[in-house]
Amino acid sequence: MSTSKDKDTPDSTDKSAKDDTATSKTSKLKKRRGTRPQAVPGLNPSWWAPVMCTLMLVGLLWIVVFYVASDGTKNTWPIPGIGYGNLAIGFGLIMAGFLMTTRWK
Repeated sequence: MSTSKDKDTPDSTDKSAKDDTATSKTSKLKKRRGTRPQAVPGLNPSWWAPVMCTLMLVGLLWIVVFYVASDGTKNTWPIPGIGYGNLAIGFGLIMAGFLMTTRWK
């Protein structure tokens, strides 16, 4: 003797089984696809480290070019006419890169 209660039970089980199957398929798809890495709040953008290193290297090269290319009283490179101001520019670039390292996370 079957009652209406017995008839409802298999239907609800089948429905939940179908939902579990659909959920497992989507979870497998998510696992297979992976997720994109999200930016963590508080971290620097991706361009931070290359700019920091570039500033320090350009500053170092500026100073090296100044010392190699200067000829006694004639300081013609990298910017003619400012003389030892080229050293200030070189050290300024290095300090800007160094200050960026203090904010690097």
